[in-house]
Amino acid sequence: MIAHISDLHFGSRKQSGPWESLGQFLRKEIKPELVLVTGDLADSPKRKLFQAAKKSLDAIGAPRYLVCPGNHDRHTKGNNLGRLWDWLVGSEPEAFNQTFEGFMAGHNEEVVTIGTDPQWRIGIFGLDSSLDAGFSARGYANPEELNLLRGNAPASKADLCFLLVHHHVQSVRKLEENRWAQRAGLFDVMTLVNSGHLLESSCDATINVLLHGHEHAWFWARYGSLENGQGDCCVLGAGSAAGNTAIGCMVETASFNIIVLSPDGSGWLWVFQNGKTGWKIEKRLQLFDGPTLRRWKFLRAEKRDIDHPLRTRLVKQAQFTRKGDIQVRYCFSNLFLHERGEARISNSSGVLQTKAVVVRKDGAECSPQPLTNRGEGDNSWVISWDVDEGFRNIPADFSLEYDWRGGAILTQEDMKLLQRDCPAPGHIRKDGYEYSSIRIPPEIQARSADLFVTIPEELEPNGVELFVFQGETKIPAEASQLRGALVTLGPGSFWLSIPYPSPGRLYVLAWKPPSRPIREDATERLPERHVRVPEQVARALQETAPTRTLAFGSDFTLGVSSSKGNPEMGRWLSDRPMKLSR
Repeated sequence: MIAHISDLHFGSRKQSGPWESLGQFLRKEIKPELVLVTGDLADSPKRKLFQAAKKSLDAIGAPRYLVCPGNHDRHTKGNNLGRLWDWLVGSEPEAFNQTFEGFMAGHNEEVVTIGTDPQWRIGIFGLDSSLDAGFSARGYANPEELNLLRGNAPASKADLCFLLVHHHVQSVRKLEENRWAQRAGLFDVMTLVNSGHLLESSCDATINVLLHGHEHAWFWARYGSLENGQGDCCVLGAGSAAGNTAIGCMVETASFNIIVLSPDGSGWLWVFQNGKTGWKIEKRLQLFDGPTLRRWKFLRAEKRDIDHPLRTRLVKQAQFTRKGDIQVRYCFSNLFLHERGEARISNSSGVLQTKAVVVRKDGAECSPQPLTNRGEGDNSWVISWDVDEGFRNIPADFSLEYDWRGGAILTQEDMKLLQRDCPAPGHIRKDGYEYSSIRIPPEIQARSADLFVTIPEELEPNGVELFVFQGETKIPAEASQLRGALVTLGPGSFWLSIPYPSPGRLYVLAWKPPSRPIREDATERLPERHVRVPEQVARALQETAPTRTLAFGSDFTLGVSSSKGNPEMGRWLSDRPMKLSR
């Protein structure tokens, strides 16, 4: 959990009671992993008040906390009346930086890792909106600081980027009604005078969450820029942690925010208010979901590589035939290839037969290249090919076609035989599922991925399930979010569209094969593929080029040229009626 607190106002009247209540609640109940403080730690810039505030923040016990200054930390009672006045009344604004050295958020990113399963990398930036403010309690974001923010934040590789600023950047709804009645809005001396520039700069810098305080009232909104590729950000305001008012601090007016980051990639805002029975959650709001988080990370990656905008799209088509083959076509658009292209594929059954790879750019087509298959010994193969020099290091489109001969599991009988005879059917098939999947390479930030699957109509399953894996660990929350993106196109035809897929994750469409055979009037019948291995291998060798790779499970990989020279393996296999693994 991340605690967002603001406006502690050490030195204000009756401050100790409300603050001690909040500090104890954070320390004993919330136990945040990160505390972010958006200014006004003291009521006036005094060294002893800053030291008291730091001691109290240390006592919360969070592994890390970061602060930014507010107008009360820079000017006496928060009002900028000039440096001469600050000197006359004994203000010590420089004491803030000295006391919180090493704990101030600035234009250079600090990354804090929180959580365990999963871990979240939080990038934190900060702006001083009070130092250069021209009058009273107004705020001002220095343009030079905004330029530094726009330059530094997109380089972040964090999961989320936060910006801490003291002054509010939008009108606080909770306060508008009273202010309109009093016409106080006509004489507002509390505003951030260039908030529009700050908001646009935050979006341009791919800031995801902007935190502020100042108005002693909670606030939430989302700001989105219409500029191409600048995205949007959540804007969250925290009330006064000490319940500060014009007549002093009160427990019943104190509040703070908690930001909860969930395993499914979503983020939530919990607003806590102190009442007669203690601290309670006044409001729960979802800030973003998993797809939004992936989009934010994509936009940040695209900003990092401004010369080569990342607009990669992946499409996979997998057609399961009545003969038990799987015909696969992979298409990548706007992908940067280097001297050699590679594609890693896997299957625990069947014979791999590669067909062709085509690379295109602006209508031109790369000359045909020979494909090389390399078995990895874990049910996976790497298909590789050379790339013509003219197609290297530029965004190009390419397609790859290959078949798994006899690799489809069409019926329950097929599945039972595979599970009985294959030592490593895979973590999906061992649960009785046939499937097709699309994996996003770890080095690729894709804009979208689409998986099309076609099964013979007469073998259409009763339903198709959607799984998401990181390694062999299921991510059920992300799968649930994508359920609405799964479309049935017709009998036995399915389409999964994934916006901003997560690099390194496996997206799976899986189904339990039916027990019924292909109907009698089908144009083709299922061949008798489950025969003794030597006969099946012989047929496969006759139909496959000498360089094709055959494999069984995850433990045995043999090239065609070496299969005759392994009689011991041949005897081991010949005792088992089985189908070849992919």
